[in-house]
Order: sequence, then structure tokens, then C-alpha cells
Amino acid sequence: MILITYRHLFEELIKEEGIRQDILKASLGKRGASYVIRHTGDLSNIDTKTETTPRLEVTIRKIKDMYLSGFELKPHKEVPINDGFKLKKRKIQKPTFFPEQIMTHGVVRVMEKAMMTGMYEFSCGSIPGRGPHYGKRHIEKWINNDPENVKYIGKMDIHHFFNSIKRRNLKKWLKRNIKDKRFLKILFKFLDIFIEGLALGYYISQWLANYLLQPLDHFIKQEVLLDVKKKKEQRYIARMKRKGIKNCKIPKYHCGATHYIRYMDDMVIFGDNKKELHLIIKRIEQFLNERLGLELKGDWQVFKFDYIDKNGERKGRPLDFMGFKFYRDKTTLRKSIMIRATRKAKKISKKPRPTWHDASSMLSYMGWIKHTDTYNMYLERIKPYVNIKQLKRIVSKHSKEAMENERMDSRVLHGETSGI
Repeated sequence: MILITYRHLFEELIKEEGIRQDILKASLGKRGASYVIRHTGDLSNIDTKTETTPRLEVTIRKIKDMYLSGFELKPHKEVPINDGFKLKKRKIQKPTFFPEQIMTHGVVRVMEKAMMTGMYEFSCGSIPGRGPHYGKRHIEKWINNDPENVKYIGKMDIHHFFNSIKRRNLKKWLKRNIKDKRFLKILFKFLDIFIEGLALGYYISQWLANYLLQPLDHFIKQEVLLDVKKKKEQRYIARMKRKGIKNCKIPKYHCGATHYIRYMDDMVIFGDNKKELHLIIKRIEQFLNERLGLELKGDWQVFKFDYIDKNGERKGRPLDFMGFKFYRDKTTLRKSIMIRATRKAKKISKKPRPTWHDASSMLSYMGWIKHTDTYNMYLERIKPYVNIKQLKRIVSKHSKEAMENERMDSRVLHGETSGI
């Protein structure tokens, strides 16, 4: 893995136009909230690409002064939530809008190039443009175009990943890549207020988690899977020699990223040999322990992937990953997601009129259904209970009303506070 170093990040962090973009990004989806308007003013009736407000300009200068003169942060109490596709119980820390959310957007803005450079192509989750549908598209491509090397699957994840991250190791990696002490001082202030590992709830945590696992991705791609390729070539040559064939053309065996994908700390490796997958996982386990101070969950598994035999019977197991169930010939939704979508549809049907929350939630489920082979489920369990066109109208109307209310609230607030 080539080491690339970055300097002069602090100068980028304090640029006023960059800080302006950080504030706008941090305020997305909540510009009508009083705690946001307090620091940005009314952004609803201006073109944020070319226009500004007095309050926004004041906040930009405040953030810049804090970067230059220093600031202190205090840890927040953890709040329990149900997170992700499996609704895992997690504890998060909720950062304040000013200055924490704004500053973490700034840190990511400046660090993004450093974190994305060398990032594994099939590292998904919490990365722009690399969500579940990105991973789904590539897995389906491998299943369809390379069935010979998608016979067995190794599936694993890291035990208590975010909580188990050793900040000492993370800081060491960051110091190797970033040679800007003033920028690192600001970044480490956020790391030091996290109660344990990396705190869920902070925009920066997912980026740093992916950054920390980059060495693992490169180890799997460039060493482990490359070793598998070499062993296959050696076995082929030995087999040809036993047959008396000396000069033989070695088949093009696959290696590298084609058979490996990671969604945060959930990892999947495809292969054509069950024993090799067991050995690969053991090597991954050793690397995590020795290099990153992390450990795999004990329930990792290797299994034969779904296939249809000569008699037309379905054998093997589907891959349950990123909220999808992948089969040899189709992709469906995870059962828990389908159940939640069905329950939501039935609850909506019992109400005189769906609320905006009902409508937006149901339309979100429709996005999942649209990209999977679950249309029959939609026809049987959802369509009889909800009117999708009606839900879209409700969401559209709510958006217009929210913008109008935001304008009215801002006018009142400006009148009370002399416009600043």
C-alpha cells in the first residue's frame, strides 16, 4: 500500500467559502429549526449558491475565529436508538449544530480527498454514491457474469466495531498520512470527546471507520486473494505435469476486488473453494487482531451459495447482505424489511388520512421494493392498503408548507432580533 501524505489542510479548513458550504450542508433538512435559523438566518427564500444572510456571515466568522484561536468540546450523553436494517440497539452521541456539526462537516470536507485516495472500490456504506444499491448492482453482476467463482461465500463482521476501535491506532494512521499539526489538533479534539471508540451520531465517525479499514481492504485484495490465485496456478501446472504436458497455457484465474465487498464492518468474500475461504477468513482474523486491535465475531460462516440443480430444485443458501437477499436468479428484500413495509401499509389503511410521516416512510420502502424482485409482494400486501399517488401528493404538499412556515418564522425572528 503506497503511503500518500497531505499537508496544508488547515489552510483549506479556515477558508470562508468552505466554512459557508459546511454550514449549508450541516443545515440540510432542518433549515426551519429555530436552532439552525439562530445561526444561519432565513435560507428558504434565497439562492444559497449566490446569496447569503447577515447571520450566516456572522456564523462563518465565528467558526473561523474558533479554528484560529482554539475551542473546547465536552462529551455528550449517549442516547439509545434502533439502527440499520436489523434495527440493532445502539447508543449514539448527539452533537450540537453549532459548532460541532458544522466543524465535523468541515473536517470531512478537507480530509475527504485523503480518505478517498486509495479507498477500495467496493467499500460501501456512508460514502457518497456507494450505498446499498451500489453494492447490490455489483454483487448481481458477479453472480451473473462469473458463476464459477461465486459457488461459496464467506460472510463475517467485526465484533462491536465502532466501540472497539482503538483511537490510539487510528491517530497513528492519521499521523502517517496527514502532516499538518494544526489540522490534526482539531481532528483529535473530536476523537477525545468520544466516550468509547468512535461515537455513532457524528458525521465524521463513519468516514474515519472506513479510513481505518483501508489497510484491511488492501491486505485482502493484494495479499490474501492474490495468494489464492498463485496457489490455483501452481496446482494447475502440477496437474498438467502429471499428465506429461510441460508447456501449457495457464488459465486466467480471478483475484483481487472482484470477489470481495465490504459494507462498513460487514464483509463478504466469494470463491470456488470452501477450504480456501476458511483459510482466508483465518488470515483476516489474524490481521485484524495484530494490526488493528479488532476481532471478528465468532459467528462468521462459509456456505454454498444458492443454485438450481439439474432437477430444477433450489439448493444452497441465499446471501443476506445490506438489506437484500441475493439468489442465483433473483434479488429480494430481507424478510424483516418486508414485514415492516407490510405493517406500515396496514396501519396507514386504518387512518382517515395518512400523515406526512406515514407517507414519507412508505415511499422510502417503495424505493427498496422498486429495485428488487418483490413486485408480487407489493401487489398482495401493499397495493390493496395504500394509494401511492396520494402519498406522493401528501409529501409534496408538506414540503411546500414547510418552506412557507420557515419563511414566516424567519420573518418574525428577524423582526425581534434586528436582522442579525
